[in-house]
Amino acid sequence: RVADAGSESEDEPAGATPETRTVLWLDHYSLKPTSESVRVSPVTEVPGSLDGLTVRSARGAVGSAPPWQGVEIAAGVPPGWRAVGVRVCWQLDAARSHIRQVRISQVQDPPESAVVQLDADGWTTRGPACASTKRAFSPIDGSKGALLVSLYLDLKDPKDRVVIRGIGLVLEPAPVAPKP
Repeated sequence: RVADAGSESEDEPAGATPETRTVLWLDHYSLKPTSESVRVSPVTEVPGSLDGLTVRSARGAVGSAPPWQGVEIAAGVPPGWRAVGVRVCWQLDAARSHIRQVRISQVQDPPESAVVQLDADGWTTRGPACASTKRAFSPIDGSKGALLVSLYLDLKDPKDRVVIRGIGLVLEPAPVAPKP
């Protein structure tokens, strides 16, 4: 059984409700390390865990790894929708290591990257568990550029493993412009 370790913000814009939202699941096996300090493996290394992408520190000694290690994946928003958050499913093998932050950046033209959502509450439930980030302050218009979804992990020990069992964009229908 998978626990729901968190939920979205209670603040809803007019016309948007949890019932109108959907999750566009991404291929979590395509998550890439953000640095050489992170190692990923498609083999679940947590005993008793369901399948997922195992993330570990690539550093040998405790304290030698950067405090912000992560994985990321590119994503697009389908026409007629806008992104309002991220849904993540995971399992931890040690309570001392956890998902520290979820971030969505948008690559725009002219070339620049804007952080459009940052949820720094962190998730420490050992799981298996799933949670959604707080709702983005402003819904993210995918037509303005590709998205980069990043999970930053606090890996306290090289033996600790975080298994990512699913990741997706939380979408809501984009408002329809009135016809002239």
